Amino acid sequence: LELVYSPQGRMLPFTEDVKVKIAGMEKTLMIVNGSAVGVELKLETDMLFFGAVVANSRAVRKVQLENVGDIGTKWRWAAEAFMPDFSVDPAEGFLNPHDEVTLEFTFQPEHVDDDCRRDNIPLYIDGADPLLMTTTGICVSQQPQEE
Repeated sequence: LELVYSPQGRMLPFTEDVKVKIAGMEKTLMIVNGSAVGVELKLETDMLFFGAVVANSRAVRKVQLENVGDIGTKWRWAAEAFMPDFSVDPAEGFLNPHDEVTLEFTFQPEHVDDDCRRDNIPLYIDGADPLLMTTTGICVSQQPQEE
């Protein structure tokens, strides 16, 4: 009897009875235990809407990046893809298992635009598929105030 366990990703610990039926009687042949460690990062959200921001000013939104996996890993944003209207800090780092980091996304538009958008910017993760982030905002002009 050969039993092969080849998980395709991270798997929590499990226990399963392997039973056999002999002459109408069910017997436990063996008990199989297993798990698979892996890398798994999660973003608090994958879409940020900044709303209306006056040209040449800024708005900041914070998002948590958490390592819910079993292995520490490096990560890196394709930070240049956020430019020129958006930025992220920090743009790269290392997360230990069960640790988190606060990312600050900044919207700093210079020109009036009713749809400042960067779609599906990748967060590259060593040992895992990238996560994606979309940022959107509206840049408005500052209206002179009447006295």
